[in-house]
Amino acid sequence: MKCSKMPLPGGGVAIVCSAGARQIRCGCGNVSTLLCDWKTPTPKNPNKTCDEPLCPKCATEVGPDKHLYRDHNGAWEARLARLA
Repeated sequence: MKCSKMPLPGGGVAIVCSAGARQIRCGCGNVSTLLCDWKTPTPKNPNKTCDEPLCPKCATEVGPDKHLYRDHNGAWEARLARLA
């Protein structure tokens, strides 16, 4: 039996076990191989990230092993423009 950690909206984690491997999908429907690395800190978890499932086609790589979902990529670009 395979068990996986699944992030919950409130910041918790559920452990889900199943007989077969479940493929997590990107918003476009492709199989997700990446997660969004945008920081979404909470008081209980200051290092929390978005973790939106992403496929390579929909992810924007902004650093070594750092990928962003399109909405967070827009916020990243706006932040970079303010610093320029």
